[in-house]
Amino acid sequence: MKVLIDGKEVEVQNDIRVMYDGVIFGMDDDGNDEEGELHVILNCEGMVLDLISECEDGDAEVVGTMSQTYGEMAEYCI
Repeated sequence: MKVLIDGKEVEVQNDIRVMYDGVIFGMDDDGNDEEGELHVILNCEGMVLDLISECEDGDAEVVGTMSQTYGEMAEYCI
C-alpha cells in the first residue's frame, strides 16, 4: 500500500486512520443536529468506517460501522 500525505509518500506499517470531526449524521428528538467523528481505517484487507458519538456522560460510543474489501470497492469503478 502506498500513502501520500501532502504529495509525499510515507511508509505505513499497519494501517491508516483518518478522523473527520463534526460529521452530522442525523437529528435528535428536539430537531438538533447530531454530530460525531467519522473514522476511516485502511489496512491490508480493505476499509472500515466507524461513526463515533459522544454520550451525555462524556464517554464515546460507536453508533455505526461498515467495512468493505478492496475488491468490493473496486467494483464501483467498473
